[in-house]
Amino acid sequence: MDFGVIFLPTIESSKDAAFAESKGFTHAWVGDSQMVWADAFQCLALCTTQTKTIKLGTNVTNPKSRIAPVTACNFATLNMLAPGRVVMGIGTGNTARRTLGMPAAKLADLRTHIEVCRGLWRGETISYEESERRRMIRFLNPDSGFINLKDNIPVYIAGSGPKSLELAGEIADGVILFGTVGDSLLKYTLSHVRRGAERVGKRLEDMYIVVVTAFHV
Repeated sequence: MDFGVIFLPTIESSKDAAFAESKGFTHAWVGDSQMVWADAFQCLALCTTQTKTIKLGTNVTNPKSRIAPVTACNFATLNMLAPGRVVMGIGTGNTARRTLGMPAAKLADLRTHIEVCRGLWRGETISYEESERRRMIRFLNPDSGFINLKDNIPVYIAGSGPKSLELAGEIADGVILFGTVGDSLLKYTLSHVRRGAERVGKRLEDMYIVVVTAFHV
């Protein structure tokens, strides 16, 4: 079992991540709600300069705050700073969207956002759509030292309801569960993740499972 810590992103987050690393924590996450805290990606970039082994990720970003090519570029840039230590945690954007008075993203948008990011990370030319315009896009200078596409960037989907949990099982490398602190809740959520995974020939046991809870020190 691994242990990670979620920080509210500030310019001091790098000190917290370095301290967590020194104490044996394996993951340092930051939230991504633009109206509440500092920018997640700038704070994560600072974290890469103060750490060497701990994995760094968003917990969580969403498909509405940034268009998919920007999200993909952000993570590919972090992957240049911390090769193989970057994880994209992504969900429908409850806090980030509600603070704008906007609804959370649809699961179809979440799926498409992830597909575009992964395609770009694979160095492919992929279909990208905005409004009624569709274009084929790719990273224009993938080997020029701007970004890192060689090291894998895992995608973990945050889910609570059956459909989002099954989507995580179907397309994600891991799942992020919020407030799943009882055996019955864990059994319920993982049953839906397993259902999504088995739908495409995957095993639940091959997925990384993150259980997020809060505590007071």
